Amino acid sequence: MNRTTRVARPLRRRRHPPGTSPGTVEVDPQARPTRLHVLSYGPERVQESDVQSVTELRQIVGRDPVVWVQVDGLGNAQALGWIADVFGVHSLALEDIVNAGQRPRSDEYDNQIVIFLRMPRESSTALTEQLAIVLGHGFVITFLEDPGDVLGPVRQRIRRSGGRIRNEGSDYLAYALLDAVIDAYFPVLETHGDRLAEMEQRLFVSDAPVSPSELYDMNREMLALRGWIRPLRELVGVLLRAENTLVRDKTQLYLRDCYDHALELIELIEINREIGTSLIDLYRANLNMRLNEIMKVLTIIATIFMPLTFIAGVYGMNFKHMPELAWKLGYPFSLALMALVAIGMLIYFRRKGWLTREK
Repeated sequence: MNRTTRVARPLRRRRHPPGTSPGTVEVDPQARPTRLHVLSYGPERVQESDVQSVTELRQIVGRDPVVWVQVDGLGNAQALGWIADVFGVHSLALEDIVNAGQRPRSDEYDNQIVIFLRMPRESSTALTEQLAIVLGHGFVITFLEDPGDVLGPVRQRIRRSGGRIRNEGSDYLAYALLDAVIDAYFPVLETHGDRLAEMEQRLFVSDAPVSPSELYDMNREMLALRGWIRPLRELVGVLLRAENTLVRDKTQLYLRDCYDHALELIELIEINREIGTSLIDLYRANLNMRLNEIMKVLTIIATIFMPLTFIAGVYGMNFKHMPELAWKLGYPFSLALMALVAIGMLIYFRRKGWLTREK
């Protein structure tokens, strides 16, 4: 069965012309339209609504202890301006949010922390999109390039009464979102591990070989994942070391658990990369082994024909005083001699083990 190769999405970052003023926000004309969905909650209630104007957004802010503004699509500069105006998002942060393709990191501004990371897609093990999280006092804003994310379990925990998240602040919500993204990488790496194990099995089966392009695509995906996962350790570490009032001490306890998950991911990605590299080496070794088998067969054939060619050459000289030229049984004798020599050499090669295939 042919398998469609899934290639990781390349990171594209739109850059302004040289000399452009810092903080200039220019949306991508090809970006999806912006949709704002607000989820505000406290210990006693949860309210959700779609926002169509800046007035609606202002009315929601401060209504509950925690407000989560979910921004899907970065194609509406006006809607992004509402968010910057209401929540005071720094223009430099908004510029980086709009220019998708940022490296995973966390930036600290006045009374705000902006987190950039790559989020795996639910529908694929190879595609990711940028997720930006803005943490402030009493609010969290998430920016996504496209609708659809891995944050559904966090929403369900908020909607369900009696959970810890309903009684905590915005810093705990930011932790929960970060933890959900980090945990979403584990199924991705498990899937890659299963594919690597399948390739390893196929390398030893002649009727289902592994193509070099398949190995290359797998290593390319692993390299991309490594670039997205390795910065998570430093990202969480910066949050743990942050000296501000946004992240409380009780939330840092959970961030340390998130840090451990990031380390586990890094270990898994390194193991998978080593397996992928060993599979390439194994593929090359198998290729060389097949080539050696072919060369061995050709060498045996050439070796068998060397004495046969010598016999044929001797009797093909046709000198006048060669006694066998006038012999009636000379032709069948020469053929029988050639056959005996060939059979004798094959028996000798077999006893030496040169005709057996290496396993």
